[in-house]
Amino acid sequence: MNILNITSTDPAGSVLNFARAVNHYTPHRSRVITTHPNAYGFPADVANIYDGGDEIEELLRQADVIHMHKVHEDFTIEVPLEKRGVTRRFKIADTLKAYPSKKLVGHIHGHPFERENVKENAAHYKELGIKVLCSTPDLEEMYKPEYDGVEYFPNCVPVNDVRYLPRASDKPIAMADGSEKLIVVQTPTHAVLKQVHIIRNVMSRIGVETNSFLLSVEDCAHEEALRHKRNGHVVFDHMQGYYGLSSLEGLSMGKPTVAGLSDYTQNAIRKFFNLQESDIEVGWPLPWVIARDEKALENQLRMLFMSHELRETVGSYSRKFMEEVWSDRAIGQRLAAFYQSL
Repeated sequence: MNILNITSTDPAGSVLNFARAVNHYTPHRSRVITTHPNAYGFPADVANIYDGGDEIEELLRQADVIHMHKVHEDFTIEVPLEKRGVTRRFKIADTLKAYPSKKLVGHIHGHPFERENVKENAAHYKELGIKVLCSTPDLEEMYKPEYDGVEYFPNCVPVNDVRYLPRASDKPIAMADGSEKLIVVQTPTHAVLKQVHIIRNVMSRIGVETNSFLLSVEDCAHEEALRHKRNGHVVFDHMQGYYGLSSLEGLSMGKPTVAGLSDYTQNAIRKFFNLQESDIEVGWPLPWVIARDEKALENQLRMLFMSHELRETVGSYSRKFMEEVWSDRAIGQRLAAFYQSL
């Protein structure tokens, strides 16, 4: 089966991660067309400004499934032709009309447009009658009342890629002044949405007491953000009720990862992976350190900073969870099965 992913930009590199997982762990072939360069330096498979129209035309023709991320079926891919002064246009709807046997899948990643226009987007998907995947449970919670064809399907990270492996040491970082510090890392793409002000407030109160500081990594390439995160001791995502790719990266690296997952989000994760709410000795409890408000965040960070043993225990379990439950192998195989079910 040939799958063609089409996205305007690749949100947090998740589309390419899906394609890699399908390609590495199933017999199917998944490709990605990214129509706009990404500011965070995520690699591209096919970028229309580089690869030209012939490649895009052939991929559209070969595809058994067209998986649309942040775009609709009326989306037009525009390819400037060098030295000709003209633009070549490919409309997904034209491809579907020419090849009616192709399957169409939508995907909601949480872009502000997707959060602010739920009724309109849901009505559009309902009219098409297609399956729509949501990258986080809160999006399913938003869209499900409007359209029953929406379902939660989690992102993944390549857990055995060296960039996502744990550091060998959890020791404090040696500073230029001779002191040693513990680091909580946040890699926010949107300062307000990811509650940067809250983590700054907390660290201003407990940094001296716990011999720690906040490293907020913003406006840089993804590779640099991964490097800083791997060198930290604790990862903070946000407390908006769901999680981001930042959480999955931190968990894979064996970092205690703090986020404010809602009950709906936690239940949706357990349902997807068929997990029971249970003790660590007899099951797979979720690995996040839960904090839903500023006071809880302060308490959780203080406990983590004050105990190397706690950080080590939580971090080791987080890594094990990603290896054995939430691996890219598991996600790639589930996604391939989903495609085959269409």
